[in-house]
Amino acid sequence: MEMHSKASAAAGKRNKKSKGGNGPAPQAIRYNGPVQLPNKNEQMVMVNLAIPTSMSTTSSASLANYSNVFSSADVTSATDWNDFKSLYSEARVVGMRVKFIPKFRHAVAASSVPATGGVNQSTAVTPLFLCISHSESTALTSLDQAVNHMSRKEASINEQQVCEIKMKESDEAQWFSTQSGTVNVMSIKTWFAANTAGATDALTWGYFIVTFAVQFRTRSLTATALKSGTVVNLPPKPVDFGKDEKSSSKSKSWF
Repeated sequence: MEMHSKASAAAGKRNKKSKGGNGPAPQAIRYNGPVQLPNKNEQMVMVNLAIPTSMSTTSSASLANYSNVFSSADVTSATDWNDFKSLYSEARVVGMRVKFIPKFRHAVAASSVPATGGVNQSTAVTPLFLCISHSESTALTSLDQAVNHMSRKEASINEQQVCEIKMKESDEAQWFSTQSGTVNVMSIKTWFAANTAGATDALTWGYFIVTFAVQFRTRSLTATALKSGTVVNLPPKPVDFGKDEKSSSKSKSWF
């Protein structure tokens, strides 16, 4: 009997939890929640938006360098951003994932013989560093700065790697207007350097896929009915000081 009551209580909690929110579970065949959904300001949705970008360098005096910063503000470059922007008034990025896919796996030879238009030799190539940074997005300028990021990830330039960052501070938890976009509240910094055979070689090393976990809220529909009428306060009627103070203090009754 006790087990039955516990099961009933658990089922009740599940049913209560299913009302509102994001709706019934994908496998559900019955909906017991409300038809009139909560206040539009409380309706939220979380989606993934992604952007691709190539990792390319142009050598100067046979030196190549890559130090791009992937920021939460970059989410506005995603193809679907404008679609969600038209539906919701506020947004925030709660997480980012940067995945590097090399152009050619194991393409850097160990030989010291320079290849025409390619990498000079494997000993002249640094690993690719991906460094997590909260509330700061200044680009790295040296290998020393990269290795002193204790939350860094690194791998050979011919290996695939992934780095993630998630919201954990009050600054990162702020909501921003979708009309103005977000600020650089979280970022993943990169660092890579190499010597090339040519003095001005232009090379593409691979591609980054940047995935954002974005939360939207406050529907911005134009045909939304007002919950209540707006109260208009009229300015007070000027007092005529030439009249008796008692008469001037009287107020008309509308009932």
